[in-house]
Amino acid sequence: MTNPRIFIGLEEIAGNYMSLARGLRQLGMVCDLVLFYQHPFEYGHDDPIPLVSWIRQIGRVGGRRRLARLLLLPVNVALRSVVFLWAALRYDVFIFAFASSFFPGAFYLDYLLLRLLGKRIICRFHGDDVRPPFVSARSLTKDGTPIPPNSCLALTRRQKRKLRRIERYASILINTPPQGLFHEKAFINAFVLGRTFTPPSTTSPPMISPDSPNRRPVRILHCPSNPLVKGTVLIRNVIDELKLEGHEIEFIELSGVSNDRVHQELRRCDIVLDQLFADLPMGALPAEAAYWAKPSVVAGYYATTFQTEIPADLVPPVSFCDPAETKARLRQMILEPERRRDLGRRAQEFVMTEWSVRAVAARWRRVILDGAPAEWYCHPRSLTYIYGAGIAKQHIKANVRALVQLAGAGALCLDDKPELVQRFLDFASASDD
Repeated sequence: MTNPRIFIGLEEIAGNYMSLARGLRQLGMVCDLVLFYQHPFEYGHDDPIPLVSWIRQIGRVGGRRRLARLLLLPVNVALRSVVFLWAALRYDVFIFAFASSFFPGAFYLDYLLLRLLGKRIICRFHGDDVRPPFVSARSLTKDGTPIPPNSCLALTRRQKRKLRRIERYASILINTPPQGLFHEKAFINAFVLGRTFTPPSTTSPPMISPDSPNRRPVRILHCPSNPLVKGTVLIRNVIDELKLEGHEIEFIELSGVSNDRVHQELRRCDIVLDQLFADLPMGALPAEAAYWAKPSVVAGYYATTFQTEIPADLVPPVSFCDPAETKARLRQMILEPERRRDLGRRAQEFVMTEWSVRAVAARWRRVILDGAPAEWYCHPRSLTYIYGAGIAKQHIKANVRALVQLAGAGALCLDDKPELVQRFLDFASASDD
């Protein structure tokens, strides 16, 4: 396959796929980004066939009214079918983001048909599309209380069945190790590929951070896409406690705004405080902060494990810490302006080189054309991290206890990984801290 035509879709994740498409085109590859869902942060996309915009419009109307969604369902299915047939005839490689499908709920029939037609299917996962629900905020209600155990069990089994179908048809799987517990087949470690991000289109990044060491108050920016998942309430408490210690802080919290607005605040802030329960060091916001040479504090239980699963030269320069250490790390950033400026400069260099659009696209191009080398792969049975993302340990412990009590250890859907099951059982049986 010397010059395949590439389809990327059907969802956008923080501008990753718009940037990937642009990078692949820079390398001379033919590709289109096709989105069936309008991203709330206004990232771009291609519309190589007008029917795609009609599908997005139906999604907007149906998203507001259940009756409208039901009435428009036949039209939606018909339009998706036409686009699928057009894409199957036009493209050779299909990159699906976030376990997306032309026909949601149809058991990934489109994947099966594409494989029968000899197409290559690459699936890139991003978190709750594949992460076990009992280690995810999906197991919590909107107010942060646990859902009933039988509901959690149903979600868990559904998630496992979904991934099994995808693994049956996909040619290549791409995921990060902490999110890959349900995998049965080896997958490419997404940390090796890196991630692209979406810089503002009208400005160039400063080579030196405009942060002034003597400026007071220190401006700290937090932009939760989902306040519950990001631990926003606890983050506010951390900020209040630091203020009570006498630190001069201006705390800016943004949610549900455009990407351009986020970049406006990134240019003005001194420190980015990303979240409390991350399972990756540098997500979308810290990457965009790095573009402006701004340092990020990121908290998550994965902070004690990540260096064994990311190549040393690809570890992003952020202050990644256990949630319990968040206040201390942030205090250090406030008190040591030169340290934070140095971290910001190193982060900027990292995203402008290792995570540049062209560098990430070159790694993807290698996967598409030649396949990944053996050292890029992660084998699911080697995984040991059990604390998920977007959720505190005490909730995970309660979820595991409830599932095991309800349906035995098999409720975790990890029978192919007995050592991992035992880690969960030991964690759940341990006394509460």
